[in-house]
Amino acid sequence: MQQVFKVAICQPESVVLRRRLLPLSLGHIYALMVYDSPYISGEKKTLIDLAFAVGICARSFEDIISWLSSKTLLRDCKQWGQSCRKLNFAAEEVEFESYLNSHCIVPDRWKSEKSDPVLHPWPLIIAVSLFPLVGESRAWNMPLPLAMSYWSAQEEINGDKSLKSEHDDKLRKLQKQYIEKMGVK
Repeated sequence: MQQVFKVAICQPESVVLRRRLLPLSLGHIYALMVYDSPYISGEKKTLIDLAFAVGICARSFEDIISWLSSKTLLRDCKQWGQSCRKLNFAAEEVEFESYLNSHCIVPDRWKSEKSDPVLHPWPLIIAVSLFPLVGESRAWNMPLPLAMSYWSAQEEINGDKSLKSEHDDKLRKLQKQYIEKMGVK
């Protein structure tokens, strides 16, 4: 069984900058994408970027929208910052990266030679495809591995045969061992 399907039902709890993070969801990824978070883009990260990402990931999708449009956002952030003054920010950054890595797992699929460009952000595509199954709020807020598992299962039901199986993995390992044994490069 692929790791994404295992992690879908067991989400580790994370606390960063004294905030309990919710399981990473499509809504979190989408909000971080909208605001060009370096945690999505891979750009250089700052303490402000960490605080913003933690602020996003500590809230439900609906609460993210309210938080970002709040008139007290700056004051609330300043108070929160004061409460975090004595923290080791390097350690907090490591904890947040660990949180992202433990949740950002997708099903292993065969790569297609022809691939059309995706015009919409991928979290939006997956969320919209899940709306009829689980509703809008649940699609945006469910843990990312669970959303990816549901989406992958739905794609297979609809005829997608690109998911790799355990049998495929065993065959690849045997093939690799044979190639190594034969000394083929």
